[in-house]
Amino acid sequence: MTLEAMELFMLLVETDAATTVRQATKGTGAVSVESIKTTLEMTNRFNLFSCISLFVGLTAIGAWFNEKVLKLPSAVGTMLFGILLAGILLGIGNLGFIDENQIKNFLDRYSSEVVLSFLLGLLLFSGAMQLDTALVRKYRTAIIYAATLGTVLSITITGTFVWLFMEWMNSITPPDWDYEVPFLGALLFAAIIAPTDPVAIMSLLRRLKLSQAIRAYVAGESLFNDAISIIAFILLLQLVVFGNPLTAGEASSATEISGWTLSLDFFWIAGGAIILGLATGRLGVALFTSSGKDGLGILVTIGTALGTGGLADALGVSSAVAVTIAGITFAQFRSEKDHGSENTRAVEDFWTSIDGVINPLFFALIGLELLVLSWNLHTTLAALMLFPIILFARYASLSVPWLLRPGSRRINQPGLLLMTWAGMRGGVSFALALSMPVGTDEQIALRDGFILTVFIIVVMSVLVQGLTMGPVARALTTRIK
Repeated sequence: MTLEAMELFMLLVETDAATTVRQATKGTGAVSVESIKTTLEMTNRFNLFSCISLFVGLTAIGAWFNEKVLKLPSAVGTMLFGILLAGILLGIGNLGFIDENQIKNFLDRYSSEVVLSFLLGLLLFSGAMQLDTALVRKYRTAIIYAATLGTVLSITITGTFVWLFMEWMNSITPPDWDYEVPFLGALLFAAIIAPTDPVAIMSLLRRLKLSQAIRAYVAGESLFNDAISIIAFILLLQLVVFGNPLTAGEASSATEISGWTLSLDFFWIAGGAIILGLATGRLGVALFTSSGKDGLGILVTIGTALGTGGLADALGVSSAVAVTIAGITFAQFRSEKDHGSENTRAVEDFWTSIDGVINPLFFALIGLELLVLSWNLHTTLAALMLFPIILFARYASLSVPWLLRPGSRRINQPGLLLMTWAGMRGGVSFALALSMPVGTDEQIALRDGFILTVFIIVVMSVLVQGLTMGPVARALTTRIK
């Protein structure tokens, strides 16, 4: 084999060979080494970096147009822009100008990692850094509940309602419409849909005059909700993929996990993340105090946020928990020892602006995910009907602790309704759905159904809750005690 032939073979192995030959022979019927090489160069022109760069540039244009012309809430406007961009790409792809399958593959393969490992880490670190640590200490009981039992209760209630609803829907529809969701699958879906958008909630807290109890509870819930939901998703995914630990020892499957293994995984994922976050947070604070210059201080915080997340992924612990703990460590240092210094104000301004930069990318990416959906009518109808059920399940999970709290510290109904309505779903849920593995036919069907359902629910949440957040908040604020 000649050197030129070997080079061509390696290029074909790294790309879609059939597509390459088809493009190279289009209109001529002839195949040549040079024509295939030219086509391969054109095909590989859009790599991961160029796709991300174009996406960020177009999102900036869409965000500007929304701010100056449409004047919709940022989440709504940028998500609609993402949907429009997806429609344009589909149209251009149908005309043969681009290969939309390449873009779909990029989205399916990388968007989950970009959201969970990069964008979410920056948002959680930003929110944690801006946290009022004095308020956290005063209402630590409510925040601990929100960080643990509240999220678990929300997943349990949502999963139970989803399972009962799907059983009922399957009983009244034709057999070919049946979409079987086992109870563990319903809990997995609940963990996927549980994360809320922390930026929307934190910005709501800054705009409204709310009681300290509500501010503390909502702040804690918004920061730890995503982290605990991701841990629950990882553990439940093991149960769905590898089997129920309650039957361990009775079945012969070698892949079935035990309850002991699941418990160890939980303590490693959560406990290891807390230890890592404390360690990297304290290291970051030590470097920050000796940095002196604004730029160096900002770089130290960026390095702490991204470095903590990357190290957590490498160790197999929760990056969301680790980054949140590291951010809280910085917040505690800022409030106790370095509040008001010039270097600290520069860092605070930087991380406040990060919210306005990352969140439009979050919601534009949601709209763009339209490209990866496998549409079907019965799943679409089920998703539309599940949206109010999920809202009610969130309200129920928020209500339980306050119904048990006597006296003046109990939050009234308007406060609970506001916290429910503020829990807008975002890109984290879609990223979790995309991260589900593709294995058996049942797992493929479950993954495709979850992706479509999550997309519809997130879009409805952004449109319904996002467009009405201001009026609802203004109407309820005066009645909150």
